[in-house]
Amino acid sequence: MQHKHYPLIIVLLLFLCTQKSYSQKNIVVRQVDKNTFARQQTGKEKVIPYLEQRSKKGVVNVYEFNTAALQDSIFFLNIFPGETIKAIKQKVVKRGENNFTWHGYIQGPDKSQGSIALVYLNGEISGNLNYKAGNYSINPMGKGVFSVYEIDFKRAPYIEDAPGMTDSHKKTDNAAAATPSSIAQASCNLRVLVAFTSIAESFIKDYLGYSSLTQFALQAIAESNQAYLNSGVGVYMELAASVRVNYTESGDDATDLNRFMGTSDGYMDQIHTYRDIYAADVNVLISNNSQYCGLATTVLADAGNAFCVVNYDCALGNYSFAHEIGHLQGCRHNPEVDNSISPFAYGHGYVYTPDGWRTIMAINFNGETRLQYFSNPNVTYNGVPMGTTTTHYNARVLNETTGTVNNFRTVSSSVTINSDGAVINDEASDAVATTEVVLQDGFQASDNSEFTARLINCVGPSIVADNTAVVNTDESNVADSRSALAVYPTVTRGPVYISTDNSNLKNTEILVSDNSGRIVAKSVNNAGKKSITMNLSHLPNGLYIIQVKQAGKSITRKVIVQK
Repeated sequence: MQHKHYPLIIVLLLFLCTQKSYSQKNIVVRQVDKNTFARQQTGKEKVIPYLEQRSKKGVVNVYEFNTAALQDSIFFLNIFPGETIKAIKQKVVKRGENNFTWHGYIQGPDKSQGSIALVYLNGEISGNLNYKAGNYSINPMGKGVFSVYEIDFKRAPYIEDAPGMTDSHKKTDNAAAATPSSIAQASCNLRVLVAFTSIAESFIKDYLGYSSLTQFALQAIAESNQAYLNSGVGVYMELAASVRVNYTESGDDATDLNRFMGTSDGYMDQIHTYRDIYAADVNVLISNNSQYCGLATTVLADAGNAFCVVNYDCALGNYSFAHEIGHLQGCRHNPEVDNSISPFAYGHGYVYTPDGWRTIMAINFNGETRLQYFSNPNVTYNGVPMGTTTTHYNARVLNETTGTVNNFRTVSSSVTINSDGAVINDEASDAVATTEVVLQDGFQASDNSEFTARLINCVGPSIVADNTAVVNTDESNVADSRSALAVYPTVTRGPVYISTDNSNLKNTEILVSDNSGRIVAKSVNNAGKKSITMNLSHLPNGLYIIQVKQAGKSITRKVIVQK
C-alpha cells in the first residue's frame, strides 16, 4: 500500500462579503424585521421564540452583518438604541479565508469597557459581547445574519455546577500527574477536543440557530480565549477536533462523564483515538444533561482525567465551557460556596455584590452577571479590582499550570492518519506535527467538514496577541525552567509580578526592553526576595521583553502593556 505524504496542507476558501449597502464601511450591522425574517427562514422557526425566553428583557433583535468591516482594526456596533460603540481589534486567528475568529475590546461613548469575540465560518457569524456589565449572545441565523439578546442569569435553566468538586473521577494514564509550573513551560496552545451527543446537536441547531457544530465549538473556544485575553492569562486555546459520538445520554452527569473518560467500557471509546491522533490536551462532551451546567472530573487534572461534560445551553454566554476547563486547570469556585484551599489557596472565583457581577469561576448567588474574566486583582472592571491576591486569583493559577495542562498530549514529529481519524459531515479536525502529516488510504474528509494539517514548532509560551512572538534562545545559557520562574500577567495595565519558588532573587538583574531593544526599565538589588513587582504603567501600549539574569544565565519572557 502506497502512502501519501503531505508535509503541509493549506486550506483556501473564498471570503464571503455581504453585498448590502451600508452608510459607513465599518458600521457592522443593520437591523431587519425579525418577524419577516423568521417567516422567510426554513428551519429557524423555533430559534427566536426560544431565545426570547432566555433574554433578560424578552427582546431578541435580528441584524444583517457587514463582513467587510472585520478586515479593519476598528469597527462600530449600533445594536443599542441611541448608542454606537467601538470595537478595537486585539487579535485575529485565521484558520482559512472563510474561517476565522475576531477578538476585540469595546469602548463606549462614556468610556465604558467591554469585550467581543466573533467567529466567522462559511458566511455565518456567531459571537459574545460583554458591555456595561451586560452579557449579550450573538447567534447565527444564516449567512450574513445574526440575532442578539441579553442573557438573563436569573433565568438560568440549570444549576451551574456540581455542589462540590472532588477527586471521585480520578484516573491516571502513563503521563505524569499535573504539578504547578511557571508560564515559561507552556510549549503549545491548549488543544481541545469537543464531542457532541445527538440530542445536543438537535437542540443546538433547532433552538440556538447554529447550522454547524464546528462553529459552536469554535465559539466556545473563542469565548474562553477572550476571557484569557481580558484577564492577563498567557493561554491560548485551539480546536483539535469536533466530532459526534454515538451515545445515548444516561440522564446522570457523573455517569456520562465517567463513560466519556473510560477507555474500554464500550461507551464513546473512539474519542481516545481521536484525542491521540489530533493531540488534544483536554476533552469536552457537549450534552443535554439536565442536572448541571457542567461537571469536571476534578480540580487540577492529569492527562488521564482531563475530561468534562457541559450542557449545550450553558456552554456559550454563561461561559460554562471555560468554567469546566478552568477546574481541570486548577481553579475553584468562589469561597462562599467552596472554601477549600487545595490545590491553591488563591485559586477562587470572585463575586462583587455591589455592582452585581462575578468572574467565570464564581457561582450564581442572586443573578449576578458573569463577566468574561477570571479573577485577577491586577485587572479592574470600571475601577474595581476583580479579585484579591490571597484568595481570588484564578488568573495566577491558569498561568502557573498552563505548562503542564498544555502538554497532556505533546505534538509528534510525524502524524499518520487513516480511517480512524476520518472527518465526516459537519465535523472538524486539525492535525499538527513538527515534520510531516501522513494521510493513509482510508482517510476521508467530507465536503461539509473542516480539515487542516499544519507543521508547527511548539517552543516557547502560548501566543496571546498578534504582536507576541516566540523568542528562541540558546538552551545551554538559559536558567533551568524547573526553577519555576513566573512572570505574570502576560497582558497588563501596568503591574508585572516576577517570582521564583526555590530560590531568591539575590544578584538578579531584571531588564525590560521594547521592540527596538532599548532598555526602558530595570530592577536590581533584590536580595532576600522571592518575588518583586515592576510597574510598567508609564510605558506606551505594546510588546516588551523581560530578561531575568542570574549567575551568568538568563530567561526571557514577553508581556504586553495594554491600558
